[in-house]
Amino acid sequence: MPRRRGFVPRPADEIQRETYVAGVRAEPATEKQKEKLRFFGYVLKDGMTKGEASDALDECARQLPQKNAEYYNRPATEEQLTELKKINAQCEPDEPFYDFEEEEPLTYGNPCSNPWLDFVRLDNSP
Repeated sequence: MPRRRGFVPRPADEIQRETYVAGVRAEPATEKQKEKLRFFGYVLKDGMTKGEASDALDECARQLPQKNAEYYNRPATEEQLTELKKINAQCEPDEPFYDFEEEEPLTYGNPCSNPWLDFVRLDNSP
């Protein structure tokens, strides 16, 4: 097939990624996305997709930065605290992974100042 002047074919992996992302964005919105949208006072529509929810969350965060900060500065969830306690149970008693009595208060968005704890973040929203 002759190449058109100025035409640069896109790599197959880029096309596959775009197809994958489009498919994920078409899936139903997650409960975490819905929860965060409700926190902003957003009225959910029936059949909202992950992509629509993601776009709405981006817009909410842009228009309401203080409210977005409040969302992440809430106290850590019981689920997050439970995960930390499981990790602590595997540590030496005198060297806990997170010392609940000595370290800073935990928040939802920053469950621990320890950089190794990023996986404890249970917020899967965008």
